[in-house]
Amino acid sequence: MVELKKVVLLIIINLISVSSSAELYSIVIPVPDQSELSRDKAIDQAFTKVLINLTGFSNAAEKVTINVNEETFVEALSFQKIFGENSEDDVSMTDDELGLKVIFSEKDLNKFIVDSGLRMLSSVRPEFLFWILVDEEIKGRDFLRNSSDHQFKIELNQKLESRKITHFLPIYDLQDELSLSKDDAWNLNTESVKAASSRYDSDGWILVRFYESESGMIRGTWTHDVDGELMTEDFFSSSIRDFFNQKIDMFLDKLLLPFSYVSDQSYEKVKLAIKNIDQYADYKALTSRIKDLDIVRSVELSSISLNDLELVIETNASTKFLRRDLNGLSFLSERTGIPSSESRLAFDWIN
Repeated sequence: MVELKKVVLLIIINLISVSSSAELYSIVIPVPDQSELSRDKAIDQAFTKVLINLTGFSNAAEKVTINVNEETFVEALSFQKIFGENSEDDVSMTDDELGLKVIFSEKDLNKFIVDSGLRMLSSVRPEFLFWILVDEEIKGRDFLRNSSDHQFKIELNQKLESRKITHFLPIYDLQDELSLSKDDAWNLNTESVKAASSRYDSDGWILVRFYESESGMIRGTWTHDVDGELMTEDFFSSSIRDFFNQKIDMFLDKLLLPFSYVSDQSYEKVKLAIKNIDQYADYKALTSRIKDLDIVRSVELSSISLNDLELVIETNASTKFLRRDLNGLSFLSERTGIPSSESRLAFDWIN
């Protein structure tokens, strides 16, 4: 019975991983009709948008210097009705609108990105914490919360969802308020923001603070901290919509840069020590999932003793990204108290 539970658990883990990965390679584009012209235009749009989501750069398609027939990467196409959803262009759609679902080949598109010298986002997508402080001409200053219906929050949700970026807003309860006052946030006290952010599990925090006039004009500052690297830039837009149409992608490109890598044509070998593996089925499941990682070329067994084993992994990215991808596997936990290096990582298998 225990073995059956393990098998079921591993099947569920694999299905979740496949589903999450597949979402990055499929997209629905609104179309006016089912004509060949509409179909071809939708495929072009889908290719550009998926390329942005995979590389993390809004101008990824412009960096491709060779002629591309986007249709050669298509795995499946289907026209479908879209009921009251938002399109991939962040435009509210009417009920019963027609869309073309485009599914690209993961293997072929990944190879194209590598061959084109483009950067690739880590398969373990980052999750960001957004502190958004608005100073409205009439209402004064306040942080936006999950329950807020402010246009900035709505536009941000749509933009990040379209680029497959996970994010959340703070609770801003008494604990947050004691760590980060509105005045400290407005004055860009990054130490206070860092302290308040420490209670949340995220890959980085972003503080957006801006003044909004009655006419809709906004003027503010975007500050983010990722891996200890701070970036601060001022912005001005005639409206919130203009900000999201013209400037947000520039900020998101810079935010995602540390989570992307250029796939090296050469491979380096990294030793991976795993404890608590005592079943052959667990070993097969482990090596199968590691081989599925985009940055892994091969996995070989180096040594084994009792319930410990050591693998040698060939990867075309740095150890930083291999560690990140391994930490994204729900049945592995990085071992604490044991120093890792560029050539050796240590994890525990979680039953």
